[in-house]
Amino acid sequence: EDLNNPIYKIASFEINDIPLIKYVASKGKPIILSSGIATIEDIKLALETIRAEGNNQIALLKCTSSYPAPDASLNLSAITTLINQFPNAIVGYSDHSVGIRACCVAISRGAKAIEVHFTADKRLTGPDQLLSKNEQEVSEIRDFADFAVKSLGDGVKRPYTSEYQTWKTQRKGLFACRDIDVGELISYENTLLCSPPLGLSPVALEDKAQIHARINIQKGQPITKGKVYHA
Repeated sequence: EDLNNPIYKIASFEINDIPLIKYVASKGKPIILSSGIATIEDIKLALETIRAEGNNQIALLKCTSSYPAPDASLNLSAITTLINQFPNAIVGYSDHSVGIRACCVAISRGAKAIEVHFTADKRLTGPDQLLSKNEQEVSEIRDFADFAVKSLGDGVKRPYTSEYQTWKTQRKGLFACRDIDVGELISYENTLLCSPPLGLSPVALEDKAQIHARINIQKGQPITKGKVYHA
């Protein structure tokens, strides 16, 4: 506190030190809570302790507490579990793996915060050099995070403006494959599914209400809404 640091980190091996967590939470500053060797029950108790102090500024990090962490031990799917179980916390990833691939996968899984060990020079001695990231790697992670935010979107499936040109030239519409008389039933037998989509969408033929020609429709013409009626 004397150093006026703006944020605290609770390491995963301290997640069951409830008096420490309570004291840190009482300072009212954001807390990064690592969950490397923690169970779901450990996490729940730690979060309850923090929030009991009126502190809701929490980033919960998925972590594997080995140095370096083998790829098979990363269990990055658990990020989804933490997001679902603790929706009121910012869920992220604390990395102990070699390289940046795990960080990129974590971001793709929805991690909103990434914590890495940093080194200015991997040729230096020290136990964490193998798993630490240098400036270039941190920059690559940041670039991937920017890409992920843009490309993952909001999850709502809908056409985008950028797809309009494809839509207006390639999507299928209904066209008469022969002359169709007034009153005649419109069906797959007297139509073609062609681009561009000038006519009705072919799914109109799947409607239980049958479609009939309101006027004579010549072969090759699009079958538009104004040319038909529902029986």
